[in-house]
Amino acid sequence: MKKIISMILLFMLVAIVACAKKRVYVTEESAPNQIVKAYDEIVLPTTPRYISISKNSKILYLIDSDGRDLFVVDAANGQVVQRVSLPFTASLILPDGTGKYVYIASSGSHEQLIHGILKYNLKSGRIEKEIFMDKVFYSVGGAVSPDGKFLYLSDINANYITKISTAEFMISEKIPLENGGGFGLYLSDDGNRLYVIHAFSRSLSIVNTVSGDIILEIRGIGKLPVAVSVNEDRDIAYIMDNTNSAIIAVNIRTREVMSTLLLSDLFYFSKSVHIEEFSPHASLYFSVESKALIAWNPYLPSPAMVDTDDMSENIRFIDIEPTSITFCRKTNLLYLSDKKYPIVRILKIE
Repeated sequence: MKKIISMILLFMLVAIVACAKKRVYVTEESAPNQIVKAYDEIVLPTTPRYISISKNSKILYLIDSDGRDLFVVDAANGQVVQRVSLPFTASLILPDGTGKYVYIASSGSHEQLIHGILKYNLKSGRIEKEIFMDKVFYSVGGAVSPDGKFLYLSDINANYITKISTAEFMISEKIPLENGGGFGLYLSDDGNRLYVIHAFSRSLSIVNTVSGDIILEIRGIGKLPVAVSVNEDRDIAYIMDNTNSAIIAVNIRTREVMSTLLLSDLFYFSKSVHIEEFSPHASLYFSVESKALIAWNPYLPSPAMVDTDDMSENIRFIDIEPTSITFCRKTNLLYLSDKKYPIVRILKIE
C-alpha cells in the first residue's frame, strides 16, 4: 500500500513539474520577471467600480462602488474636478474624442426603474441630455466614432446596435444583428467598421457603420466570448472567452481560429477568485505600439499581457487585483483600479 501511495505521489510530482514548463505561476511572492510593476499611481476619494480615461490621458473618469456617482478626476494630480449623481446604476463610461463630453450607460439591473444613456457636458458640469429606454437596457460594449458624431452601444438583451447622433443626442438607427444581443464592441480607427461579439451565439459580426449592413459573420468562436479587439494591420481579431478566460485569435480573412490561449490554466496553484454569478464584463486591448494584448475579466486574479507574435510565450501578469482597467492607445498607458485600495495604478506598456 505504501508503495502504491509513493508511486501516486511521484506521478503527481512529475505532472506538476511538466506543467511548470508551460505555465506561469502567479502568487503573492511572484518572481520579478513574472510580473509587471506599475510606475505611477493616482489616489482616489473612493474605490471605483468602473474607470475610463480620456483620449489624451489627462482626465480619469470613474463610477463609484454603488454605480450611482460619476467622478471626473485630473489624472495629473488626482484632484476631483467634478462629481455628479446619476439617475441610474451605471456600467459603461465612454469619453468622446473632443474632451467636451462623456457618455454613461445604465447597468441593466432588473431592480432599478430607469435604464438608458446620458450625455454629460464637462464644461458646464451638468447632464445635458438623456435617452431613457422602455425596457431593461444592459450595455457592456460601446464606442464613439473618431469624429465624435456617433455613439454605438450594444445591448445584451436586444438583437441590434443602438446608433446615437451625439449632436441631437437621439437614436438615429437601430442596426439589426442576426446573431442575438451584442456584448463587447470594437470600432475601427477610421470608424467605418464595427466589430460585435455575441456571447450566446458564439459569433463575431462586422458591421459597415455607414450602410448598417453586416459585412461578415464568423461563427463557432469559443464557448462564451464577451470582448473583442483587433489588429487592423493584420486583420486578426482577438476575442476574450469568459468561460475559461481564453484569448482566441481569429483570422478575419479566412474566418479561421489561428490559436487559443487559456489564461485560466496559467494560474496553476495561484490566487483563487470567487464570482457569485456570471459577469459579462471583460477588457481586451491591443497595443499597436508594442504589439501586445492586455486582457482581464473578473474571473482572473490579475490582468495579463500577451505577446501577439507568439501567444504561448512571453506572457506577463500584473500583480494587482483590479475592479476595472482601461487603456489609452495614444499614450500607451494602462490604468488599473486597485480592488484593495482607492488607488488607480498606471503602467506604461512596452
